[in-house]
Amino acid sequence: MIELRSDTKTQPSPGMRRAIAYAVVGDEQRREDPTVNELERRTAELLGQEEAVFVPTATMANEIALRVLGRPGDEVIAEENSHIFISELGGPAVFAGLMTRALQGIGGKFTPDQVRRAFRGGDSTHSPRTGIVSVENSHNSSGGRVWRMFEIEAMLVTCR
Repeated sequence: MIELRSDTKTQPSPGMRRAIAYAVVGDEQRREDPTVNELERRTAELLGQEEAVFVPTATMANEIALRVLGRPGDEVIAEENSHIFISELGGPAVFAGLMTRALQGIGGKFTPDQVRRAFRGGDSTHSPRTGIVSVENSHNSSGGRVWRMFEIEAMLVTCR
C-alpha cells in the first residue's frame, strides 16, 4: 500500500496519481500483472532476448547477476567506489559468496591494463579465481559518468 501524504515533498503529479489509480494490475508473482508482463515483453524484444524479468531495484538486479554469473569463492573486480562495493552492504559476499577486489579509478573508470594486473587464476584452495569484472555505467558515485562504447569493448576484449 502506498500512502500519499500532503507533507511529503516528492508527491506524484496528478497525472501519475491518475495512472496509479486506474492501472490494470494483477498478482505479479503468478504472472497475472498485465503491466509488468508487457514491460518484460517489450524489454526482451528491445534487447533481442527470449525473455526479460522486471526487478524493482538496481541493487536487486546487481545481486541477481552476481549470483548467476559467479561461483562461491570467485572474485569480482570493480571500481573502488562502485555501487556493488559501497552501497550494497556486502551483497556480493552475502548472496553469492564472492570475494571483492577494488580497483582505483578515475571518474568511476578503470583500465584494461589494471584488470590484467589484478587478474587471478585461482588455485582451488587458497586464492580466488577472478570470475567477474563489473563495469558500472553510469557510475553513480562519480556523478553519473558514462563509459564510452569503445572503452567497454576494450574491457570486453581484455576480459575474454
